[in-house]
This record gives sequence, C-alpha cells and structure tokens, in this order.
Amino acid sequence: MPSVAWPPPTSWPPAPPAPPVPPLPPAVPSTLSRSPLAPSMPAPPAPPLPPVPAAPLPPLTPC
Repeated sequence: MPSVAWPPPTSWPPAPPAPPVPPLPPAVPSTLSRSPLAPSMPAPPAPPLPPVPAAPLPPLTPC
C-alpha cells in the first residue's frame, strides 16, 4: 500500500490570501427612514420579467 504524502509538498503553490473584509456601513439614524440602508425600509420589488415566447418545437419523428 503506497504511502500518501500529507501535508502536500512545499512545491505546491500557496493558497491565495483571503480577500479583505469591507468595512461595515455606519449605523443609520432613525431620522433617515427614507435611506435605503435603513433596516426598516424594505427593498423595492423587482420589476416583473417580460413573457418569453416559447420556441416552436420541431415535430417528433420516429427513429
């Protein structure tokens, strides 16, 4: 039974560094209730997608 080399050899490329965490936005005062960052303000609903016409299927032919 061959032995498994673990940890991996050092010739492997190192893992990429973790991306920096973006800073949190400042707390929104209750007076700015119209701000989109306010937790009490729900996100606006997405517009409905236009109906997509179905492509006509070719007639099925027996093999």
